[in-house]
Amino acid sequence: MKSTNPRDVGYIFRNYARKIHARASPADPNYLGICAMWGKIEAWVEHHFPSFITFDGGKPSYSPADPRSRIIDRYRDLEKENIMKRGISYRQAQPTPWQLYVFVLAMTVLLFLATGLSLSGMLYWFYGETWTWRDLGAVVNKKMADATARYAQAQKVSR
Repeated sequence: MKSTNPRDVGYIFRNYARKIHARASPADPNYLGICAMWGKIEAWVEHHFPSFITFDGGKPSYSPADPRSRIIDRYRDLEKENIMKRGISYRQAQPTPWQLYVFVLAMTVLLFLATGLSLSGMLYWFYGETWTWRDLGAVVNKKMADATARYAQAQKVSR
């Protein structure tokens, strides 16, 4: 089974498209459509899985014959030069993860604050200015006492 990852699947599909393109006859009325689809398949596979990059043990290696690999090498050299000009190590040039932690903590606090304020606003909207935590308990207790009295009264009448 050759298709162990998406890159291999793309290359297999590309190879079959090449075989179909090689067998196509210019006398076929669909020849132009076959050529156009073959070109789209080639472009898609090359865009998503560049042929000049190979993975050896999980690390990418670049083909020295391809000009695109020279661009990548030049970019790496410029990045190292910029880091050296600033006088810091490559590890220090990487973004610090504590900024992410602070952001997540701030967003969590903001979420809880917004939820609390919206719940308080809804309680104020529905119950008005006279509502307090104690009032809610008093209302519930009064309703329970009234319901209990009505139940007891109904039990006396039914006997």
